[in-house]
Amino acid sequence: MSCTTDFTESISASSPPFETASKTIAGIDTTITLRLNITTTSSADTQRYYKNGGSEVYFYDEDTLTVVNGDTLYFSADLGVGGDFLEFQVINQSDSNTVLGTISMERVGGGGD
Repeated sequence: MSCTTDFTESISASSPPFETASKTIAGIDTTITLRLNITTTSSADTQRYYKNGGSEVYFYDEDTLTVVNGDTLYFSADLGVGGDFLEFQVINQSDSNTVLGTISMERVGGGGD
């Protein structure tokens, strides 16, 4: 159940959108469970994922989702003012809690929406 998808990404921008590139789940032949472990955040963050181009799903620390080979996944966050940040790990809970990557998002500058 080793997923070969690398979710590592770092985003630093002064204005929205704050979202990752879409990643395709690869290297598995069965359903796996991914856990989203928020490691650091500022109070203004609202984080979401989008699976297979569907509707947004808000997630919080330690939330899980299931995926199969070929599914697509990307993440976004609301970062309201300069200095807001979010960092979380994507963990393959089905494979001994293997970390598939760390995603970091930061709003730089003093602006807000």
